[in-house]
Amino acid sequence: MALHPEFPTSPYEPLVPEQRWFPADEALRATSFEKLVAPLVAQIRQEVFNWRSMGYASASPTTKALLNWWFAREHLVEDASGRFSAFRYYFAQREAVETAIWLHEVRKARDKSARRCVKLFSCIPKPPFENSSQTPSFVKTYRLLEVVR
Repeated sequence: MALHPEFPTSPYEPLVPEQRWFPADEALRATSFEKLVAPLVAQIRQEVFNWRSMGYASASPTTKALLNWWFAREHLVEDASGRFSAFRYYFAQREAVETAIWLHEVRKARDKSARRCVKLFSCIPKPPFENSSQTPSFVKTYRLLEVVR
């Protein structure tokens, strides 16, 4: 299993869909991609990539603010010795969050398994909201599920 020749060396750098890891020799990408990677997965990755490239078009202003807060701002975390260092999300973490939001808010995907998707947000720092009208629907849903449990 080989990596694309232009695969980024940094785990933080966004991946271009055509340069993603492929579960076979790179020489087989042109003839075997659709047999080895689920077409829906590849399509969703491409659409989320395009959505990110367009500045999260069709997302609410609050969701855009959240995405920028999570991924475009520096976050400092304190280590055991009391020193602060920069924290960044790995690209796979970022893509998972973006995909869940894109499916829920842009594509309006809803079904009985939506509660499982909301759990993705449990490990993400939540910025303060000035009032509840600015809180995006997925955060409200997450908070509601936390109360219900």
